[in-house]
Amino acid sequence: MSNPLKHTNFRWSFKYEAGVPFLDGWRNVSDSRTGDCDDYAWTSLVIMEGGVWPAFKALWLCDAAILHVQSSANRRSGGLKKFFGSHAVLYRHGAYTDSSMRVPRDYLGHEMRWKQPIPWVAFRVLWGATLGRLFS
Repeated sequence: MSNPLKHTNFRWSFKYEAGVPFLDGWRNVSDSRTGDCDDYAWTSLVIMEGGVWPAFKALWLCDAAILHVQSSANRRSGGLKKFFGSHAVLYRHGAYTDSSMRVPRDYLGHEMRWKQPIPWVAFRVLWGATLGRLFS
C-alpha cells in the first residue's frame, strides 16, 4: 500500500527537532513531520518506497542506504558527537538527501563514516516504534 504523502511535500514541511542520541530510535514521522536527522532519513525512504517493507527491500537490494556521516555542525561540537559524527543521510538511486540539505543531490556533502547495516536499521526502527517513544 503506497503512502499518499509525497516526499517533496514532506521534505519542505519537515521541522528539525534534536532527538536524544541513541535513545529515541528512528521513527516514521510522516504524520507529525517533526524529528531529527535519522527520523528524516527513515521517513523519506518509507515515503519514497511506498511503505516500511518496501523500504527494507530497497535496503536489502542496495537500492538505498542510510549513511552515518559527520556533518560540519558535528565537527564544531566536541566529545562523542564529534567522534561518532551522528548525522544520518539517505542515499537512494544515486542521490543523497538529509535534514540539513533537503534537495536531492549527487554529492554527499558530509564526511562519510559508515553505511548503517540492515540489522541495525531494523533495531533502531523497532526501538523508535516502541521504547523510543519514551525519549522523544
